Amino acid sequence: MPFFPQQPHQPHSQQQSQPQLPPGWEARYDPNTRRTFYVDHNTKTTSWNPPTPAQHAPPQAAAPAIPHQMEKIEQHRQQIRQLNTDLAALTQNWRQMPKQQVQRKYLELNEYITREMLQLDQIDSDGKPEIRLARKSAIQEAQQVASGLDRFKATVPMF
Repeated sequence: MPFFPQQPHQPHSQQQSQPQLPPGWEARYDPNTRRTFYVDHNTKTTSWNPPTPAQHAPPQAAAPAIPHQMEKIEQHRQQIRQLNTDLAALTQNWRQMPKQQVQRKYLELNEYITREMLQLDQIDSDGKPEIRLARKSAIQEAQQVASGLDRFKATVPMF
């Protein structure tokens, strides 16, 4: 259906029967079909049917999108929590493990926690304090795991 830039004359009877339209909508009369059609100036579309009640409602405020950085920070936090769980298991079970396995597990955990801290450091806060604070908190969690690794190494005679 064509979008008519000018509103043609409507018969008086058509003007009285128009439904209440939401903001940005307009009813127009098509003399060729002798029908009323509706123009949504918000979307630049036309329709033979009047707008639905949902279109009458004011637009709902969209839920604030979680910035991509916050999602990445949360993923790193989950990894850090898993590393902390792995460290706790190593701390409890190292006596039952072969020396080489304990050393290898320690080195893996040390490498992984260092990698997590470096990756967190690469996340740009875009000047948003909530992103900066979330990143800082995640790095502090990682530092606690790293400190736990240092304490483990200092107390285990295998190193």
